[in-house]
Amino acid sequence: MIKRIALLSAILVVLTACQSSTDNGNAPAAGASDTAGIATPGSLPISVERATQLFTDLCAQQAPFFSGTVAIAIAHGFAPNPFMGTYFHPTENLSITARDGICSMVFASDADRQELQDSLIPLVPEDMSVVFGPRRFASGNEYYAISIGPQPT
Repeated sequence: MIKRIALLSAILVVLTACQSSTDNGNAPAAGASDTAGIATPGSLPISVERATQLFTDLCAQQAPFFSGTVAIAIAHGFAPNPFMGTYFHPTENLSITARDGICSMVFASDADRQELQDSLIPLVPEDMSVVFGPRRFASGNEYYAISIGPQPT
């Protein structure tokens, strides 16, 4: 039980890291870079189909080590925020983080939560643990987060 709590805590830390550190009311325009050239997310919410495609390419097919996630994210147009270890899409409101054996995607979507869940959860490899749910950040925007990592032992 303690190992399961520790794993869930680690996953929540990674999901929190996906939030833009500039999300404070003075954030740069969506998809822009701040004055230091740090990547920030775009403003467009993503569809269920797009969430499914990206989660498959970036996390599910890269499990369990996620060693190809960064290269694939860059190929999809994501840009790094080196301070956070997160990659942001310049036009779509989403980010991807892959580190410490966990891959997480945080995104805005107008889709129904259940439809997203029903589309994303089955993509998770059987030997991986998953956390999915809505997230609300300081800006008040609601996002969805899905994270996969190793099963607790």
